[in-house]
Amino acid sequence: MNILYLCADPGIPIRGTKGAAIHVRAMIDALSARGHSITLLTPRAGQGVEPNARVVEIAMPPTNTLSSEERETLAMQNADALYRAGLALKFDLIYERYSLWSDAGARLARATGAPLVVEVNAPLRIEAARYRALQRAEDAQAIEQRVFAQADLIAVVSSPLRAYVIAHGARAERARVLPNAVDEKFFHPAVTGDAMRAQLGLTDKFVIGFVGTVKPWHDLDTLIDAVARTPTPSPAPASGRGVHLLLVGDIPDAVRAQIAQRGIAATIVPPVPNHDVPAYIAAMDVAVSPHPALADFYFSPLKLFEYLACGVATIAADLPPIAEVVHDGVNARLYPPGDSAALAAQIAELAANDAARRSLGWNGASYVLQNHTWSRNAAQMLGWIFPHRLANTISAAPLFDDKLRRKLYRATRADIAGDLLSAQIAEKFDALTRLEILKYKPRRRCVIAYDLTDRASRVTPIIGKVFRDDRGAHHFEFQRALWQDGFGVHARDGMTIARPLAYISEMQMFVQERAPGQTLEELVNAPEFIERVQQSAAVIAKLHATMVAPPKTYTRADELAQIAAWTRDLVAWKPKHAADFTRQHTALRAWADTLPRAELAPAHRDFYYSQLLFTAQRVTLIDLDLFARADPALDVANFAAHLRFLALDHFNTPRALDAERALFIEEYTRRTKVAPEFFARLAFYEAATYYRLLHVVLTRPQFVNHFDALFEIVEQTLTQPAAIHP
Repeated sequence: MNILYLCADPGIPIRGTKGAAIHVRAMIDALSARGHSITLLTPRAGQGVEPNARVVEIAMPPTNTLSSEERETLAMQNADALYRAGLALKFDLIYERYSLWSDAGARLARATGAPLVVEVNAPLRIEAARYRALQRAEDAQAIEQRVFAQADLIAVVSSPLRAYVIAHGARAERARVLPNAVDEKFFHPAVTGDAMRAQLGLTDKFVIGFVGTVKPWHDLDTLIDAVARTPTPSPAPASGRGVHLLLVGDIPDAVRAQIAQRGIAATIVPPVPNHDVPAYIAAMDVAVSPHPALADFYFSPLKLFEYLACGVATIAADLPPIAEVVHDGVNARLYPPGDSAALAAQIAELAANDAARRSLGWNGASYVLQNHTWSRNAAQMLGWIFPHRLANTISAAPLFDDKLRRKLYRATRADIAGDLLSAQIAEKFDALTRLEILKYKPRRRCVIAYDLTDRASRVTPIIGKVFRDDRGAHHFEFQRALWQDGFGVHARDGMTIARPLAYISEMQMFVQERAPGQTLEELVNAPEFIERVQQSAAVIAKLHATMVAPPKTYTRADELAQIAAWTRDLVAWKPKHAADFTRQHTALRAWADTLPRAELAPAHRDFYYSQLLFTAQRVTLIDLDLFARADPALDVANFAAHLRFLALDHFNTPRALDAERALFIEEYTRRTKVAPEFFARLAFYEAATYYRLLHVVLTRPQFVNHFDALFEIVEQTLTQPAAIHP
């Protein structure tokens, strides 16, 4: 679709650093990213960042020497020039950022029949009368009414502004609230402020920050007084860090003098390019959006969204437009406007509680990046204006997990993950071309598939596993040791593990190759299935014989604790069988007490038909997440029990693969020379596996119909244990 974007305000240099220019470029870029072509008409293109649009400048002559009325007349003449330029273009949609003296979009809509969207960020006519000299007030009002009446959609940034446009000519059903937003490419919680803190000498400070050009609707007096009232955080994890004020932007001399007079430790940084702002925000411990108690506060503070997106704990004045987009105490804190004591108390509370501050910051980032990005705003606007022609779809966002937080966010954002992978792994690539979530257990771990593509279009598939703690580092170390201990790609027996590639601490991610091959389930009807089952026995026997020390130990007591946990779940899920589950649990515990002591060895602990990948030259053992010193009988029993489950699932009878199951056990015992008591332990662990499978099938709809058959198997194994391994 061809979109004509109009910005008739000569005070907005499109390529410049002003907030309004950033807003214009962000919306243009979001529309362009959705595949639309944009032509921008403006009286002032400016210098700096290029938007993703064809920029047509209809320049105005200098106005420095003109009177207010002459400047207003010239602005209306320029709007007429924009209108004439627009008539020469072809477009499907007109999008105009409301300007005080322009009705160019309304006139083009009438002339061409194209739908008109008007974006309103402020009641400009009221602002001009209040803060500047407004000479042609009647003309300004007439233009405003024509624009509001003609618009097919008016997107306003707050509810007070919606009420204003309706009162001045807009139809209520066409006026929609669309608050400001952020560019998630730059503003996100994976941004780190450590380097900026070091650069500014703030490493050991508790930093309270503000970003922006000071305007009448900002209240730095209250902020400064609150900072002066805030004590040094103590006692707390942050104890010993002095309070420090960081201001970034165009800060008036009067504010600087006030800071000096109050004796506040402060760092003031002049305006910086928007793409540099996130690093300054991330350097803050608390960011503040201070505003006075204006009766007609209609703003949607852009910096509020940017603070939140960066994952910094944010405190803002409790005014209607702000309270509409944040939830006090959940993703931000609110204070009564003008109440410096209340603001100081909020700051002190967050300074004293690092965990609460981090949680507040994360919740803010999660909320904003899922609800208030320019890409979402563009999609929402198009969905409103073309409800039947365009699907209001929004591309999938990264995962937001309240435990894994920034680690998982980085791992599930292709651009960030690609940069981190490029820096840490030896494989060279030019683009991350695929990111797919394979498994996700909220608050615990996530398994992600990536495709890395080089300039010759060669693809390297890899797997990344994000954990809630540093266990990924241990996985990398022991799997690298296994790789070197005979499980590498050059192993003569062809039995390997997936090649470990790296541990990336920024994502708490263990990275490994995505090994090629088919699982036993995929080969269940293939002629070579029996041979592959025997190979499976050889692989697990090789693992049990490795000299690599696992990072932990798993004992029979641990298994009984797991069985107790499964029992609690089963009783809750199937209360009609509660007595049966309790009886089975008791029988398993009693059985365990009769077993001989086991010699522990390196074990997989989750070894079954999906944990092996077969090719003509190689069999790869995968998913070693539970690798531990354990009873080897556990692995053999788990595999044997799962062969019966595979038979039940594919052939509707659990004994259809009993010949292959027997060959597996025979091959394993041939390779390991097991003692006679091994079989007693094997029978127990196989019965425990069937019991665990009862738990598994009730959590997976595709398997729930196997519950009754598995229940009968459990009953048989507990009443006739010799029948498992006659």
